[in-house]
Amino acid sequence: MSRGFNIRPWRHAMSVLAVFVVGMVIALSVAGAATPGGEPPADAATGNLLRNELDSGFTRAWAKVDVISGHLATVLAALPQAPRGLAEGTAALFASATTPLLTLGKALAVVVAVIVLPALISGLVMRRMRHIDFAGPSAGATLRHGLLDIVALGLTVAVVGVFGRRLLQGPELFDTFAIGLGLAAVQWRIWMLPFLILLRPADPAQRLAAADDHRARTAYRSAGFCFAAGFVAAKYLPLMVDVGMPIVAAQAAGMVVGVLIMIGALTALQRFFAQARGWRKTFGNVAKAMVVIGWALWAIGLSMLKFQAYNIVFWAMEVAIFTFIVERLLSRAIEQRAANGEPGHDKNHFSLLHVMRRTVVPVAAAVVLVMLARSWLVDVLGVFSWEEWLRFDHALIMVVSVLIVGHIAYELLGYWSSTKLSAPSVAVPADGGHDDLLPGAGQPTSRLSSIMPVVRGFFGVLVIATALLLGLSHLGVNISPLLAGAGIFGLAFSFGSQTLVKDIVSGVFFVADDAFRVGEYIQAGSHKGTVEKLSLRSVRVRHQNGQFHTIPYGQLGAVTNFSRDYATIKFNLRLARDSDMEKARKLSKKVGAELAEMPEYADQFIAPFKMQGVTDIEPNALLCRFKFTVKPGKQTMIQREAIKRIHRAFHDNGIEFASNAVVVQGQGGTMQEQALEAAGAASTTLTPAPAPGA
Repeated sequence: MSRGFNIRPWRHAMSVLAVFVVGMVIALSVAGAATPGGEPPADAATGNLLRNELDSGFTRAWAKVDVISGHLATVLAALPQAPRGLAEGTAALFASATTPLLTLGKALAVVVAVIVLPALISGLVMRRMRHIDFAGPSAGATLRHGLLDIVALGLTVAVVGVFGRRLLQGPELFDTFAIGLGLAAVQWRIWMLPFLILLRPADPAQRLAAADDHRARTAYRSAGFCFAAGFVAAKYLPLMVDVGMPIVAAQAAGMVVGVLIMIGALTALQRFFAQARGWRKTFGNVAKAMVVIGWALWAIGLSMLKFQAYNIVFWAMEVAIFTFIVERLLSRAIEQRAANGEPGHDKNHFSLLHVMRRTVVPVAAAVVLVMLARSWLVDVLGVFSWEEWLRFDHALIMVVSVLIVGHIAYELLGYWSSTKLSAPSVAVPADGGHDDLLPGAGQPTSRLSSIMPVVRGFFGVLVIATALLLGLSHLGVNISPLLAGAGIFGLAFSFGSQTLVKDIVSGVFFVADDAFRVGEYIQAGSHKGTVEKLSLRSVRVRHQNGQFHTIPYGQLGAVTNFSRDYATIKFNLRLARDSDMEKARKLSKKVGAELAEMPEYADQFIAPFKMQGVTDIEPNALLCRFKFTVKPGKQTMIQREAIKRIHRAFHDNGIEFASNAVVVQGQGGTMQEQALEAAGAASTTLTPAPAPGA
């Protein structure tokens, strides 16, 4: 066995198919035994009004399942007739042609042109327009290459539509078969274009899917074989019916083709997502489920000759693939901008890419869900009739539209608040020499950005409530009692939760008074720290030591804001009593000029650092006051830097700081004279007396 072939996916697929076939046979046997001959029930013949009035959507769906089971049983019973019918129909089709080989050659030429011509046009344009980047790994180059492929395919379809139809058109049935092959090739090329843009088997740099070259080529070829088999069968089987093949046998042949396509698609998906993890594995499982659902709707539509549900699911799959392509393009653009370190003036565009990425997936998911709901509830199970569905459809579309528009507005509101308003300040950790930096230092957020999370939360609740009320209104429900009941419930709730109401009302007034904002350092009672978040009923404060306080607005009381407008710092230094005050004042002024010229502090000063003068005379010191005014946040750092520079400047220029030593002074004479007398007395005391007789 070759290394490239793995039999395990085939075993899984065949096991699933065997279980499904056995279950279908049992269900059809039970259904056939329960409703023999297809005769109408007795109560329907007599017109039982009670049963008709008590009938429900579930009952109608179960009846629809019985009908589907009967048609499937008929088609499965005709499976033995399919090979003989295909052989006889093909022989009759070729027998009806005058020059079958020539016509078939023309058809194959058209097919080859449809397959080859788009690549030739794209290559020609790339060679002529070398100043445009079509082959780079950037999102822009990938988008331009995809648009070029779309234009090339459009030109190919136009050329084939004009010349191919004239080349293949004729009166014979075989000419219709040739035209069908050309149309199948065009359809195949159109539906393979998203897979080409997504996988890029020959261009790994522009590949949007996370896969190596081998898996990309295998997946692209598998998708090509599946689509080719489906489109050729869709064109070929009706011709077989035209030449005399029983329609039930043609349906059975189509059922076999559908099973083979499903097995091939599941095998390709299993190989492609074999090493997938996380959300990619989930996406692979969803893709497998979509394949099984599509095959089930194909089987049901083929047995009943109604393909509305299958077509809807087919288009839903294409919407999902297109959405995945757009999401991958946006993700690549975001990753490249982050890797390249885009300058600040591109921040708005960068944020808008995030908004588009978060918006496109929910919008596409809503569209796909509406399409699937319509296909299953109306076309397949018949839970709703068309008249009932139209009313429900309007309500569903209204709800989905409001949710989509609300989601887009919600994301745009977040984009505007994150780009146009100041970002919240983050407390700087106590390391790197910044342990004296006040938490929340820097530019605090604006008043609007502080309350923006509350506004966004309220807007989200408003959107959901509006969508539900509009949906109920379009369903014919009178929403006036709901609104009145909501008002009464809100009044009763407010009386029963006075503390909560007090917190909310107090928060409204705190916000109206602009008492604090996110990023500011405040103190409320025994709690102090940096404001990190404002919610509907409480404020969250982070202490500089790391503690996290959640304080209801009703318990804040008086609030002290340390980060508003400016901070004036005054401190005292004790100098020796014989210090030159004028010299100290000039040195202080020089230190203030040096601080104002430092890059990290230049934009902080509002009033310069200076010495105000002597505030008090102590027994052994002169108490001097120093003052400066700066923006809030870095005042402690500036004060320490100023004290360090003042100490160095005073020491270098002979200005001494006061000492706490105690000076003792005698009754008379100066201190120097008293010291000399004390020294003489000590020497006299220590001199030994002369010996007797000396």
